[in-house]
Amino acid sequence: AFFHPSVLALFFGYAARNAAAVFIQYFLHPHRPRFSFYFSRLRDLASFGFWAMGQNVLNQANSIVETAVIGRFLGIRDLGFYSRANNLAALPSSAIFSVIYKVGFPAYSKIQESREKITEGFLKSWELALLTLLPFAALIFFEAEELVRILLGERWLGMAGAMKILALAVTFEGFLHLVWPVSEGVGRPDVRFKFGALQIIMVLPLLVFLSLRYGLSGAAWAMFIAFLATALSAGFWVFSYLKPGVRRVLKPAGAVMGATAASALVGAVLKFWLAPLSLPTLIFWLFLVGLAYLLAIKFFSRFWGGGPYETLRLIFKF
Repeated sequence: AFFHPSVLALFFGYAARNAAAVFIQYFLHPHRPRFSFYFSRLRDLASFGFWAMGQNVLNQANSIVETAVIGRFLGIRDLGFYSRANNLAALPSSAIFSVIYKVGFPAYSKIQESREKITEGFLKSWELALLTLLPFAALIFFEAEELVRILLGERWLGMAGAMKILALAVTFEGFLHLVWPVSEGVGRPDVRFKFGALQIIMVLPLLVFLSLRYGLSGAAWAMFIAFLATALSAGFWVFSYLKPGVRRVLKPAGAVMGATAASALVGAVLKFWLAPLSLPTLIFWLFLVGLAYLLAIKFFSRFWGGGPYETLRLIFKF
C-alpha cells in the first residue's frame, strides 16, 4: 500500500493474510489434510452442506439488502454513519462469538448424545456473552456522544443516536450466536437457515418503512426489531430443546445486570470528577470503570449464588 496504493495492494494484503493463517495452522497442529477421491462420503455431508450453503447465501443477501436500502433511501452520508456505527457497536461481539462458535460447534458435535453436557456448555457461553455484551451496550447507550467525539471527532456525531440503538440490537444478535453452535452441533443446521430466512423477511420491509419515516435512527430500529424477534424465536427453540431451567439462566443475568448498574454509577461519579474527558482521561476512566465492573461481578455472583465469576476463575485459573 505504501509503494503502490491501488486495488492490487488490497488483493495482495488479503492473500498474504490468508497464506500466513494457513502456514501458522500447519505449524501449530499436526493434522495434514489431503485430497480424497471417495466421493461416496459426500453423501453424509450433503444435507449439512446444503443448509450451510443456504445460510451463507442468506448472510450475503442480508448484508446487501441492509446496505442497498440505506444507501438508496438515506444517501451515502447516512450509509457511512450507519456502517461505522454498526462496526463499533459490534466490536466486542464479533471477537468473542467467533471464538464461541469455533470452540462450541465441534465440542457440541462430540457430546451431542448428552443433552446435559450441551446444556452446561451453553450456560457457560451464556455467562461469557452476558459478561461482555451488557456492559458494552450500556457504555455505548449512555456515552455514545462522548466516545464518538473523542475517538472519531465531532463530524461523526451524527451517528451517535443510531449507534445507541445498534448496541442494543447487537446484544440480541449475540444471543443468536450462542444458539447456532448448539443447533449445528446436534445435527440441525436447518434451524439457523430458517431463522435467518425469518430475519431477512422482516428486515426488508422494516428498513424501507422505518428509514423513510425516521431516517438513520429508523434504520437502526429496523435492525433492532428484526434481531429481537429472531432472538426470541431462536431462544424459544433452544430452551425447548435443552430445558436449562429458568433459575440457571437468570442467576448470571442478574449478576451481570447488577454489576453493570453498579459500575455505571461509579462511572458517572468518576466522569463528573474527570470532566471534561480527553483521550488520556477517557482511557483512565475506562480502566477504573472496568476495574469496578470486575469487582462488582465478584460481589453480585456471590450474592446471587451463581454467575460468571466462577467461569472466569475456571478460564483464567485464579
